[in-house]
Amino acid sequence: MKINIEELKNQKQKVFHFNECLSGLDLEGASLLEPVEAEFSLEVVEDEVLVKGSYRTKVQLTCVRCLDKFEANISGEIESVYFTPEAYKEHYDSKGIEYQSDKTVIDEIVDGQIDISELIREQVILDLPPFPICQDSCEGIEEMGDYSNDGIDPRWQKLLDIEKKN
Repeated sequence: MKINIEELKNQKQKVFHFNECLSGLDLEGASLLEPVEAEFSLEVVEDEVLVKGSYRTKVQLTCVRCLDKFEANISGEIESVYFTPEAYKEHYDSKGIEYQSDKTVIDEIVDGQIDISELIREQVILDLPPFPICQDSCEGIEEMGDYSNDGIDPRWQKLLDIEKKN
């Protein structure tokens, strides 16, 4: 979904509803089960466009412990600022090379348009859990018991015995 900025300049603030399947979101171990729903507002202020909103969707993930697939609801907030190409360059030149924004995404308006689909796609990917677990009580596959920690590594035991004698 691309939004033309020229159409927004006549309005102070505009609210949009977004409901579509995002392409390019299929990652290893994660896939969308339903379209992403989002509500957001765009506000044009001089050389920048402020985007604020929220999204929600359902994804299928693979548990890192038992390797079973499970469904999870993902939701989050979207906050972004888009600058005209001139203002974008000026903004980063003034901040220096070490500048990083905290939660606000700062991007450039390309060809007079903002690509909301790309913004939401990136936010969904960032909000996916890095190590998804199907449930807190998941103990994993049986073979993982062979790698559980039974105490002290036997290779270190002799050193500990020497220390006890002294």
